[in-house]
Amino acid sequence: MESDGDYAIVLEDVWKVYKTGKTEYPALRGLTLSVKSGEMVSIMGPSGSGKSTLLHIAGTLDRPTKGRVSIYGIDTSRLDDSKLSEIRNRFIGFVFQSYNLINRLSALNNVSLPLAVRGVPLQERQAAALEALKLVGLEHFANKKPTELSGGEQQRVAIARGLVGRPRILLADEPTGNLDTKNAVAIMEILRNINKTLGTTIVIVTHNPEIAEKCDRIVRLRDGRVESEVILHA
Repeated sequence: MESDGDYAIVLEDVWKVYKTGKTEYPALRGLTLSVKSGEMVSIMGPSGSGKSTLLHIAGTLDRPTKGRVSIYGIDTSRLDDSKLSEIRNRFIGFVFQSYNLINRLSALNNVSLPLAVRGVPLQERQAAALEALKLVGLEHFANKKPTELSGGEQQRVAIARGLVGRPRILLADEPTGNLDTKNAVAIMEILRNINKTLGTTIVIVTHNPEIAEKCDRIVRLRDGRVESEVILHA
Protein backbone atom coordinates (compact mmCIF):
# COMPACT_ATOMS: atom_id res chain seq x y z
CA MET A 1 0.00 0.00 0.00
CA GLU A 2 1.34 3.44 -0.94
CA SER A 3 1.89 6.05 1.76
CA ASP A 4 2.27 9.82 1.59
CA GLY A 5 6.03 9.25 1.41
CA ASP A 6 5.63 7.71 -2.06
CA TYR A 7 4.26 11.03 -3.28
CA ALA A 8 5.87 14.42 -3.78
CA ILE A 9 2.60 16.25 -3.12
CA VAL A 10 -0.67 15.17 -1.52
CA LEU A 11 -3.62 17.54 -1.19
CA GLU A 12 -6.53 16.05 0.72
CA ASP A 13 -9.97 17.72 0.89
CA VAL A 14 -8.36 21.15 0.48
CA TRP A 15 -10.53 24.25 0.66
CA LYS A 16 -9.36 27.82 0.08
CA VAL A 17 -11.90 30.53 0.82
CA TYR A 18 -11.08 34.18 0.19
CA LYS A 19 -13.08 36.89 1.96
CA THR A 20 -13.88 40.38 0.69
CA GLY A 21 -15.83 42.17 3.38
CA LYS A 22 -18.74 39.86 4.12
CA THR A 23 -18.50 38.05 0.78
CA GLU A 24 -16.76 34.66 0.67
CA TYR A 25 -15.24 33.30 -2.53
CA PRO A 26 -14.20 29.62 -2.46
CA ALA A 27 -11.29 29.17 -4.89
CA LEU A 28 -10.82 25.48 -3.97
CA ARG A 29 -13.73 23.32 -2.84
CA GLY A 30 -12.59 20.10 -1.21
CA LEU A 31 -9.91 19.37 -3.81
CA THR A 32 -7.99 16.10 -3.51
CA LEU A 33 -4.91 15.42 -5.66
CA SER A 34 -1.74 13.34 -5.37
CA VAL A 35 1.43 13.75 -7.45
CA LYS A 36 3.95 10.92 -7.41
CA SER A 37 7.64 11.57 -7.00
CA GLY A 38 9.22 12.03 -10.43
CA GLU A 39 5.89 12.62 -12.18
CA MET A 40 5.27 15.49 -14.61
CA VAL A 41 1.69 16.76 -14.34
CA SER A 42 -0.17 19.54 -16.13
CA ILE A 43 -3.06 21.40 -14.50
CA MET A 44 -5.70 22.78 -16.88
CA GLY A 45 -9.07 24.48 -16.51
CA PRO A 46 -10.93 27.68 -17.29
CA SER A 47 -10.02 31.00 -15.66
CA GLY A 48 -11.19 31.00 -12.04
CA SER A 49 -11.09 27.21 -11.72
CA GLY A 50 -8.43 27.37 -8.99
CA LYS A 51 -5.28 26.45 -10.92
CA SER A 52 -2.94 29.11 -9.53
CA THR A 53 -4.42 28.78 -6.03
CA LEU A 54 -3.71 25.05 -6.19
CA LEU A 55 -0.10 25.72 -7.21
CA HIS A 56 0.44 28.28 -4.43
CA ILE A 57 -0.95 25.92 -1.81
CA ALA A 58 1.04 22.96 -3.14
CA GLY A 59 4.14 25.16 -2.92
CA THR A 60 3.28 26.26 0.65
CA LEU A 61 3.19 29.90 -0.50
CA ASP A 62 -0.39 30.01 0.77
CA ARG A 63 -2.25 28.08 3.44
CA PRO A 64 -5.51 26.20 2.86
CA THR A 65 -8.60 27.32 4.75
CA LYS A 66 -9.00 23.67 5.66
CA GLY A 67 -7.69 20.33 4.47
CA ARG A 68 -4.27 18.68 4.48
CA VAL A 69 -1.18 19.35 2.37
CA SER A 70 1.71 16.89 2.51
CA ILE A 71 5.14 17.35 0.87
CA TYR A 72 7.15 14.11 0.69
CA GLY A 73 5.27 12.74 3.67
CA ILE A 74 5.59 15.91 5.77
CA ASP A 75 2.19 17.25 6.86
CA THR A 76 2.56 21.01 6.38
CA SER A 77 -0.86 21.92 7.75
CA ARG A 78 0.31 22.82 11.25
CA LEU A 79 3.76 24.19 10.46
CA ASP A 80 4.59 27.81 11.27
CA ASP A 81 5.92 30.22 8.64
CA SER A 82 9.55 29.48 9.51
CA LYS A 83 9.08 25.72 9.05
CA LEU A 84 7.15 26.28 5.79
CA SER A 85 10.06 28.38 4.54
CA GLU A 86 12.39 25.47 5.34
CA ILE A 87 10.14 23.11 3.34
CA ARG A 88 10.27 25.46 0.33
CA ASN A 89 14.04 25.84 0.57
CA ARG A 90 14.55 22.12 0.89
CA PHE A 91 12.10 20.79 -1.68
CA ILE A 92 10.51 23.35 -4.01
CA GLY A 93 11.48 25.58 -6.94
CA PHE A 94 9.16 28.00 -8.73
CA VAL A 95 8.81 29.33 -12.28
CA PHE A 96 6.19 31.93 -13.19
CA GLN A 97 4.76 33.39 -16.40
CA SER A 98 6.46 36.73 -15.77
CA TYR A 99 10.17 36.05 -15.60
CA ASN A 100 10.75 38.32 -12.56
CA LEU A 101 14.40 38.83 -13.48
CA ILE A 102 16.38 41.81 -12.17
CA ASN A 103 17.57 43.81 -15.18
CA ARG A 104 20.70 45.22 -13.53
CA LEU A 105 22.01 41.73 -12.71
CA SER A 106 23.64 39.26 -15.10
CA ALA A 107 21.92 35.97 -15.91
CA LEU A 108 24.40 34.24 -13.59
CA ASN A 109 23.61 36.55 -10.68
CA ASN A 110 19.86 36.31 -11.29
CA VAL A 111 20.11 32.53 -11.11
CA SER A 112 22.32 32.56 -8.01
CA LEU A 113 20.05 34.96 -6.13
CA PRO A 114 18.05 32.29 -4.20
CA LEU A 115 21.33 30.84 -2.92
CA ALA A 116 22.54 34.30 -1.89
CA VAL A 117 19.37 34.68 0.18
CA ARG A 118 20.21 31.37 1.88
CA GLY A 119 23.71 32.60 2.71
CA VAL A 120 25.59 30.24 0.38
CA PRO A 121 29.19 31.46 -0.19
CA LEU A 122 29.80 33.40 -3.43
CA GLN A 123 32.04 30.88 -5.20
CA GLU A 124 29.74 27.98 -4.38
CA ARG A 125 26.57 29.74 -5.51
CA GLN A 126 28.14 30.96 -8.76
CA ALA A 127 29.27 27.41 -9.57
CA ALA A 128 25.75 26.13 -8.88
CA ALA A 129 24.24 28.92 -10.99
CA LEU A 130 26.52 28.11 -13.93
CA GLU A 131 25.52 24.44 -13.64
CA ALA A 132 21.84 25.42 -13.67
CA LEU A 133 22.39 27.59 -16.76
CA LYS A 134 24.02 24.57 -18.44
CA LEU A 135 20.84 22.58 -17.78
CA VAL A 136 18.87 25.09 -19.87
CA GLY A 137 21.59 25.56 -22.51
CA LEU A 138 22.55 29.12 -21.56
CA GLU A 139 25.97 28.77 -19.93
CA HIS A 140 27.47 30.99 -22.67
CA PHE A 141 25.00 33.76 -21.77
CA ALA A 142 25.98 33.86 -18.08
CA ASN A 143 27.26 37.46 -18.20
CA LYS A 144 24.41 38.88 -20.28
CA LYS A 145 21.67 40.94 -18.65
CA PRO A 146 17.96 40.15 -19.16
CA THR A 147 17.56 43.13 -21.53
CA GLU A 148 20.09 41.45 -23.85
CA LEU A 149 18.10 38.20 -23.98
CA SER A 150 15.01 37.14 -25.91
CA GLY A 151 11.79 36.20 -24.12
CA GLY A 152 12.54 32.49 -24.51
CA GLU A 153 16.05 32.98 -23.14
CA GLN A 154 14.73 34.97 -20.19
CA GLN A 155 12.32 32.17 -19.35
CA ARG A 156 15.18 29.67 -19.51
CA VAL A 157 17.10 31.86 -17.03
CA ALA A 158 13.99 31.85 -14.80
CA ILE A 159 13.87 28.04 -15.00
CA ALA A 160 17.57 27.85 -14.11
CA ARG A 161 16.89 30.09 -11.10
CA GLY A 162 14.08 27.73 -10.04
CA LEU A 163 16.47 24.77 -10.33
CA VAL A 164 19.62 26.26 -8.79
CA GLY A 165 18.96 24.75 -5.36
CA ARG A 166 18.27 21.34 -7.00
CA PRO A 167 14.69 21.16 -5.67
CA ARG A 168 12.88 17.84 -5.81
CA ILE A 169 9.71 19.66 -6.95
CA LEU A 170 9.41 22.37 -9.62
CA LEU A 171 6.11 24.27 -9.80
CA ALA A 172 5.53 26.27 -13.00
CA ASP A 173 2.62 28.69 -13.46
CA GLU A 174 2.01 29.32 -17.20
CA PRO A 175 5.77 29.08 -17.97
CA THR A 176 5.13 29.34 -21.73
CA GLY A 177 2.27 31.88 -21.54
CA ASN A 178 4.34 34.81 -22.84
CA LEU A 179 6.16 32.84 -25.56
CA ASP A 180 5.55 32.01 -29.21
CA THR A 181 4.99 28.40 -30.27
CA LYS A 182 8.63 27.67 -31.11
CA ASN A 183 9.93 28.95 -27.78
CA ALA A 184 7.07 27.30 -25.87
CA VAL A 185 8.00 23.91 -27.36
CA ALA A 186 11.68 24.51 -26.54
CA ILE A 187 10.85 25.34 -22.91
CA MET A 188 8.75 22.18 -22.58
CA GLU A 189 11.57 20.07 -24.03
CA ILE A 190 13.91 21.56 -21.41
CA LEU A 191 11.43 20.82 -18.60
CA ARG A 192 10.83 17.28 -19.87
CA ASN A 193 14.58 16.67 -20.02
CA ILE A 194 15.01 17.97 -16.46
CA ASN A 195 12.17 15.70 -15.34
CA LYS A 196 13.80 12.66 -16.97
CA THR A 197 17.46 13.26 -16.17
CA LEU A 198 17.17 14.69 -12.65
CA GLY A 199 13.94 12.95 -11.62
CA THR A 200 12.46 16.32 -10.66
CA THR A 201 8.72 16.26 -9.96
CA ILE A 202 7.16 18.97 -12.15
CA VAL A 203 3.67 20.47 -11.96
CA ILE A 204 2.72 22.90 -14.73
CA VAL A 205 -0.34 25.14 -14.90
CA THR A 206 -1.17 25.83 -18.56
CA HIS A 207 -4.00 26.87 -20.88
CA ASN A 208 -2.23 25.26 -23.85
CA PRO A 209 -3.36 21.68 -24.71
CA GLU A 210 -0.18 21.04 -26.75
CA ILE A 211 1.94 21.90 -23.71
CA ALA A 212 -0.24 19.81 -21.40
CA GLU A 213 0.04 16.77 -23.64
CA LYS A 214 3.82 16.64 -23.16
CA CYS A 215 3.27 15.72 -19.50
CA ASP A 216 2.60 12.32 -17.92
CA ARG A 217 -0.88 13.31 -16.78
CA ILE A 218 -3.41 16.07 -17.37
CA VAL A 219 -5.56 17.13 -14.42
CA ARG A 220 -8.54 19.35 -15.29
CA LEU A 221 -10.08 21.63 -12.69
CA ARG A 222 -13.51 23.21 -12.66
CA ASP A 223 -15.02 25.30 -9.87
CA GLY A 224 -12.19 24.48 -7.48
CA ARG A 225 -12.41 20.71 -7.85
CA VAL A 226 -10.74 18.02 -9.96
CA GLU A 227 -13.10 17.47 -12.87
CA SER A 228 -11.10 14.79 -14.70
CA GLU A 229 -7.68 13.20 -15.05
CA VAL A 230 -6.04 11.66 -18.12
CA ILE A 231 -2.87 9.56 -17.95
CA LEU A 232 -0.76 10.08 -21.08
CA HIS A 233 2.51 8.39 -20.17
CA ALA A 234 2.63 5.74 -17.49
